[in-house]
Amino acid sequence: MLFWIIAGALTVVVCLACVWPLLRREAAPAAHRAEHDMVVYRAQLDELEADVRRGVIAAPEAAIARAEIGRRLLKAADAGTAQQAPQRRSRSRSVAAMLMVAIPVAAIAGYLSFGSPDAGDMPLAAREATPDGGDVAALVAMAEARLATNPNEGQGWDALAPIYLRNGEATKAVNAYRRAIDILGPTPTRLSGFGEAQVMASEGRVTGQAAEAFSAALALDPQVLLPRFFLALQLMQQARFAEAADAWQALLNDSPAEAPWRSFAEPALAEARARSGTNAAPMPDAAAAEIAALPPEERRQRIEGMVAGLAARLEAAPADVEGWKRLIRSYAILGDDARAGDALQAAGRAFEPGTPERGDIAALAQELGLADALGGEGQ
Repeated sequence: MLFWIIAGALTVVVCLACVWPLLRREAAPAAHRAEHDMVVYRAQLDELEADVRRGVIAAPEAAIARAEIGRRLLKAADAGTAQQAPQRRSRSRSVAAMLMVAIPVAAIAGYLSFGSPDAGDMPLAAREATPDGGDVAALVAMAEARLATNPNEGQGWDALAPIYLRNGEATKAVNAYRRAIDILGPTPTRLSGFGEAQVMASEGRVTGQAAEAFSAALALDPQVLLPRFFLALQLMQQARFAEAADAWQALLNDSPAEAPWRSFAEPALAEARARSGTNAAPMPDAAAAEIAALPPEERRQRIEGMVAGLAARLEAAPADVEGWKRLIRSYAILGDDARAGDALQAAGRAFEPGTPERGDIAALAQELGLADALGGEGQ
């Protein structure tokens, strides 16, 4: 009888320990590694852009580096958005009630099955053959062994493929995704993963086969963003900058404001526009007519908002001489000489003395009577 009293008391303690977090009004959010990774990758992008501006790294190598960092940033973003959603309190209570019943029942059933004095011993070899549930490597090894004897088990390949991709095993990921697609059929997720694995295997290059996979994923679901990211990157790598600018702009238009990949896509858009000669998207006639029809104060606020957006873009991607000229001229038109002077100085810092871009900035300063803001430079 004493044994059952002690066992019952321990069961109650375990039940309370399990259900107490479910009954709390709020749970403190746990720090997630994905957030740290996203900060690191953004910093890497900033450092890469700084190296490009200083001429330390060539454009082709920079594009490959951007691809790899962008891929990791998207993966970290996916991991961050995959966090469990807050549960309703009523649901938490239902789960708690189920646990209060399930834990004692499981404990009694487990004792009667494994704790009986009449039960036989488990041999050491049998115990060593059972892997730790938290050992992912052991589970992967077991899955690989199972697939070696049953290679047509599509669910096994489908489960292993993203694990290989996350672990950086590109060749294995390509093969696993291919087998899962052949057996279970294509889905946007499988096709996107297959393409991403091929990009990883080619060290950041978006190959033709990867592009076909991304296009097929978009054909199944035009709303997915990952294939569009890599297809825009392929256009950059092929020096099709005008098309790349349209692709980056469309991706940014369809992305939420807080999307973490904006820190990669926005500089890429600026570079595509600069290298294609299309430094800014023209304002549609309808938008211009709408602004012209606004009352004077609202019209000024709208224009100031557009100018502020241009200033933010130039801060992220300063190697755009036409953008700087538009910004300086806009401030001058608005009568804000102080900001025009600040923009002029920032533009001067963006380009080395003696370069054609610096000469264009100096000529504009002379035209607007702001040469002193650039240190007296002129044509």
